[in-house]
Amino acid sequence: QISLWKEKFEKFILHKEKFVLKPSNWKCWTWVKIFQKSEIWADFYDKNIKNNESLVLQERIENYPLHINSTKKDWNLRVLVTFDALKNKYISVWMIWRIGNYWEVINISQNAEYISFEDLSKLIWLDKLQSKKLKKNLYNISTKSVNAISKRFADNKTNFQTISWVDIILDKNLIPFVIEVNPATSGWMY
Repeated sequence: QISLWKEKFEKFILHKEKFVLKPSNWKCWTWVKIFQKSEIWADFYDKNIKNNESLVLQERIENYPLHINSTKKDWNLRVLVTFDALKNKYISVWMIWRIGNYWEVINISQNAEYISFEDLSKLIWLDKLQSKKLKKNLYNISTKSVNAISKRFADNKTNFQTISWVDIILDKNLIPFVIEVNPATSGWMY
């Protein structure tokens, strides 16, 4: 199984210049690492992958450019999705942007700060119509993500929570990419 993982890892990074490794177990934010392909060395697998029980390997997406006081920043957002029992469906109800230093993990538990959707929209020069359209799109993709996961849990006859956090990053073209879906406790990801 180790050789299969190594083979998949090598195929994945073959066409990726930047990637992210993170555990998918409890307190996953404590060991998220960002790498460039040039940082792969002979014992990379042994030092970073071998002894980890469960890892997620993701492409590092360059987010939409943001500079504050001439300093480049990384940022992503978190959307709160809950179940509306009256409508019998999941709905997105709130979102917050997280902003931090470039090339660092964007996590409130470590170094990032919150910023409102409206404030960030102004920083990236969105007008009111663009901002409204983006918000609607982000709520839609978040609800679809939770629906997909809850269906999978239902198919496995497992209960899924009624509150979830969906982490999303916007690329340089403002196209949203779901990073992960977290339960209410936010210590585990799907």
